Amino acid sequence: MNSIGNLIRENRKKKNMTQEELGVAVSVSKQAVSKWETGRTLPDMEMLRKLSVVLEIRSEELWGESVSEARRSRGISRIFILISVFLVLLLAFFALDGVAAVQRRFQSGVMYLTVFEDGVPVEASEYSVVSELSFRSAENGYCFSSDYGELCGVVSLKEYEIEFCFMNPNNWHNIQLRLDLLPTSDGLVVRQTVTYFTDGDVLSVFVSEAAPSDGKVFLYCSGI
Repeated sequence: MNSIGNLIRENRKKKNMTQEELGVAVSVSKQAVSKWETGRTLPDMEMLRKLSVVLEIRSEELWGESVSEARRSRGISRIFILISVFLVLLLAFFALDGVAAVQRRFQSGVMYLTVFEDGVPVEASEYSVVSELSFRSAENGYCFSSDYGELCGVVSLKEYEIEFCFMNPNNWHNIQLRLDLLPTSDGLVVRQTVTYFTDGDVLSVFVSEAAPSDGKVFLYCSGI
């Protein structure tokens, strides 16, 4: 299908008219006719009526082409706007650390639990751990899958039951959970130290401690 510019040019030449002569006939400049024919601009509806009379072609033929070109132009404009919005959102996503946010939300981390008594590591075989978390034995302790959310469990050591609990809102961190049994003048204090790592760097350290009551200790920290 010919474009409206082509139709104007072809029918102008059929009538042996120059761009300037056609412009005079419809009361516009030669430059305006040139822009129509090259597709840089489109004549309005009133000008289309004048052109159809001067060039002796059906007005519907010109109007149909005009509408088609306008639709194509609007379609291209919409696509351009959508691409521009997408690029802006994409730039904002990266600028606001969006990749890291996705990683923190969906990647599983690893937690290592170790127990120390008066500063000396306790062999993993000397205590047990009960937790809904998936864990396995590791060097000097246990290794857990530390998914997003609350991480809890109970360590049974000698006559003590030590319940640990903390939040892991950024589950792509690796976490070191250290439980220290520390003798005091009043008996014993259990200290929970939660250290968050990422890419080998320490992000935050949280410490909480409590004394046993009837052989049970509850330790909690909110996490980062």
